[in-house]
Amino acid sequence: MRLPPQCPRCGLEVAPRNDDWVCHSHGAVPPLWRPEQASYEDLADQLRSSPELATYLPWPLPLGWAVTDFGVV
Repeated sequence: MRLPPQCPRCGLEVAPRNDDWVCHSHGAVPPLWRPEQASYEDLADQLRSSPELATYLPWPLPLGWAVTDFGVV
């Protein structure tokens, strides 16, 4: 999941400034990384790269359920 970080409020790309990430519309925001389309590989990559972050997902997924989106802030 190597996409440019986005503003969690509007989806515009954010830029690093000092110790913050800055959106042109909203100022300092926590960056949001999310894939264009959720895939097993992207979810596994997120879990490997951020083991200290809690990820809440029922596992095994109940019959008929699917992961359709996720993001990391």
